[in-house]
Amino acid sequence: MENYILRYYYSLKNDLEQHENLKNIFERNSLSQINNPSPADYSKETGFYFNLVDASGKMAILAVKTPADENGWNNGWELLKTWEDGASLSFEDLMGTLTILVSANDNLPALLSAIAPLMPCRDKNALFDSNGEVFRLPIDRRDKEAIYVYNPPGSQQVSVPLLNRKLPIIHGQIIYLYELNNVLRDRNCTITAEKENLEKELIRILHTKLVMNQPSLNTNEELERDIEGLATAYAKLVADRKLVGDGLKKLGSRLDDMERRLSNEPAFAVNSEEIGNILAPYYERRDELNQSYQDLILAENNYQAAIEVVQSKIQVMNSRTNISTQEQIRELLNINTEMQKKSLVYQYAAGLIEFIILAYYSYNLWSHLTHTAAEIIPSGTQFILLMLFSGNTVLLTHYLAEYAQGDAHVRNRLIYTGVTLLVLMTIIFIGTAKALSKAATH
Repeated sequence: MENYILRYYYSLKNDLEQHENLKNIFERNSLSQINNPSPADYSKETGFYFNLVDASGKMAILAVKTPADENGWNNGWELLKTWEDGASLSFEDLMGTLTILVSANDNLPALLSAIAPLMPCRDKNALFDSNGEVFRLPIDRRDKEAIYVYNPPGSQQVSVPLLNRKLPIIHGQIIYLYELNNVLRDRNCTITAEKENLEKELIRILHTKLVMNQPSLNTNEELERDIEGLATAYAKLVADRKLVGDGLKKLGSRLDDMERRLSNEPAFAVNSEEIGNILAPYYERRDELNQSYQDLILAENNYQAAIEVVQSKIQVMNSRTNISTQEQIRELLNINTEMQKKSLVYQYAAGLIEFIILAYYSYNLWSHLTHTAAEIIPSGTQFILLMLFSGNTVLLTHYLAEYAQGDAHVRNRLIYTGVTLLVLMTIIFIGTAKALSKAATH
């Protein structure tokens, strides 16, 4: 089997401009497009290209195979670079790339040593550490780009599922992990900064408003506004925690899937330590997110406690205000009671004075008008009639005043008093008339 290179270009399904440019270059260089390559296609000396769809269905994958070369991969590598330059390929516009160096040559270290200057490897010595059928080279670039070496034993044909499905899917998962890692990193930075600002605000409220300031009406109103801010901040922390939790769940699920794929593929000569090295950045992100999740729970609890403290403070201040108000009301009631007592005394005094004055003038008037009758009517009867007349007159004026002010309950009393006064006046006039008539006959 000759040496050749397979390269996969990953793009979003709705952004295939780079793929179309590459296809045009491939066709100009006499590469044919095939569907579902077989081992026979890989054994041909000519190159070809084909399309794949990743497991999620969100990425389109363009694959190209370079022509076979007996001397190694250097010519194929240079050829790929020429094609990519001709297509004005921008790696920044791609989701990622996967390169597989395929060879059945027994002298694999020599082939790797020859192509090493062309590859962005971190550690040249690591090129020769693995004896597996498939192993990954430690390149300097980000995880969106990967280079694998495939060295099937003896004269065995290439494993089409490995080249067409397993390796591309594994790398697609790593690309997804890489992008997810970036999103979660940026989101976590934003959430962490927001949490720190909220914690500073919490300290300000607790220290400035509850410790330093003396209670006052304005302070109470400020605390009520602050408690609204605390509730809003608490809601933000809950939302942030859910976002971090969702990201943590997605990242953990992807990591579990990657560990399973890498561990269960017999072509890989990797142990748990090597898998850990491959996925180390994502384990670190998972630990970071888990710490952020715990910090957010703690911040939530602090805010919940702060809300309860501020509510208690408001209740205490309201209680003090209520006690003070009740004391003032009690004082006002005492003053009102005293004023009512004095008013009652004054009312009695005024009524008595009014009665005496009315009785005095009524007696003088009646004595003046009915001097002759007064000699006939007994003085005792005159006194009783005048007292009844004066008393009813005083009561009638008081009831009239109360009824005029809207006290409807005195209506019956007003009627009874008016009728009584009318009867008394009738009796007085009739008695006086009779007394005068009798006096005239004598």
